[in-house]
Amino acid sequence: MQRTTISISEDLIEHLRIMAAERKISIAALIRECLEEKAKSRRPKPKSMGISASGHTGTARRISEERAKPRQPLSYWMLGLLYATLDRNDADHGACRKHIEESNEQLVIPAPVMWEVDY
Repeated sequence: MQRTTISISEDLIEHLRIMAAERKISIAALIRECLEEKAKSRRPKPKSMGISASGHTGTARRISEERAKPRQPLSYWMLGLLYATLDRNDADHGACRKHIEESNEQLVIPAPVMWEVDY
């Protein structure tokens, strides 16, 4: 094991003391558990984000406006999100990329969306 030093607020250290005492473990063990849990939940960044540069801007917004149908909003919204994430020139690339990177949800892309992106 490797030693390290961290700086934390007085409120947080007090909260950790209480949690550790309730569980009858050391603060160090509690911090290790929390760090291990956080590290396990890490999702690597998709390497395909921003790999293309179509020359078009605003595709995600345009597609959601043009194609929005009450019965299939998820497919078309996902199409715009995926397209803007892949196209670094899209006006919404940054926002879409940030959304995917920060989301804890599993991303589901229906096959028809992939065909539409390829079109």
